[in-house]
Amino acid sequence: MHRDQIVEEVRRNRETIAREHGNDVDAIVAAFQREEAASGVKTVSFRPKRLRKPATRRKAVKARRPDGAPQPMSRATKTGLHSKVRRRAARG
Repeated sequence: MHRDQIVEEVRRNRETIAREHGNDVDAIVAAFQREEAASGVKTVSFRPKRLRKPATRRKAVKARRPDGAPQPMSRATKTGLHSKVRRRAARG
């Protein structure tokens, strides 16, 4: 199996840091937080993004003219042409 030098270096560094802090996760986190505060580099935090609700299937609404009369059907709808075209496109 191929050994990646970068992965090996990261693992060595992780083991060294863990050994320095007695394998205590809280001590490691505290050390990194102290180091971050001492560096003076400003960090940016963004507000969490809202998750969108899953789309629900909506009932088809027939288009209406401004006067309230139903929209006339297109020739393709009357003849069923749109479904034939879809089937033909699906076949590829």
